Amino acid sequence: MLWVGRQVYKDLLQPLVESHEKLLSSILRPIPCPGNPFLMAKFASRALFSAKGLGERKFVNHQTRALFAGLAAHAMIPLHEPATAAFGIILATLAHAVGWPL
Repeated sequence: MLWVGRQVYKDLLQPLVESHEKLLSSILRPIPCPGNPFLMAKFASRALFSAKGLGERKFVNHQTRALFAGLAAHAMIPLHEPATAAFGIILATLAHAVGWPL
């Protein structure tokens, strides 16, 4: 069961981690037409959900749900609100792409 949770987590994040520089340059700027529309569509198809909804739909393992909820909680708004999944996805992507610089 734990392996299944890891694979779902990997499937969710791997495309974003591999293209994290393009993704960040697209989302951390004003909203013109994105330079990477397919990457942005992939991100948006996941990020526009609530963190609670995405976590319940994607992750069976309670530890994985808790990890994702902890990341998404940085939104500082209730995790049932739309687009809170974006916070969890971006922080997880950054953690895997560049680490946790402190």
